[in-house]
Amino acid sequence: MTTHSKFICSLFVIVMIGMFATSDTAQAKKRNRINQWEREHANATPWNGAYRHQAYSTPLAVIVPPTAATHRLLGWGVSKNVVSPLYHQFQLGAPRARKAGYGPFKSMHVYPSSSDQFGAYYIRGPW
Repeated sequence: MTTHSKFICSLFVIVMIGMFATSDTAQAKKRNRINQWEREHANATPWNGAYRHQAYSTPLAVIVPPTAATHRLLGWGVSKNVVSPLYHQFQLGAPRARKAGYGPFKSMHVYPSSSDQFGAYYIRGPW
């Protein structure tokens, strides 16, 4: 290889490394903004819905992996399925106790029309 081609190859490698480093930084900033928005939303809303679990008479927290980002609410009927984000994350030793909100809780209907009426709500597990 000549000196000129070595220079061009090294310049190409440097440019490619710079592009990937910039891309990683932008992705990290975007993920930090999303995490901050999720924490703010989780602090402002309760982790459960309006229904209680039939066996426990209170809402039931179903722990899912910490990498889970969404959950699906299944409904019976046309276009009743909804995919929504998981905001709440389980934390050991949280600074304040997060009790179930929205009390008193509704009982499950005889003929439920959606999976959120079973009283089981998803929460991401600890990291």
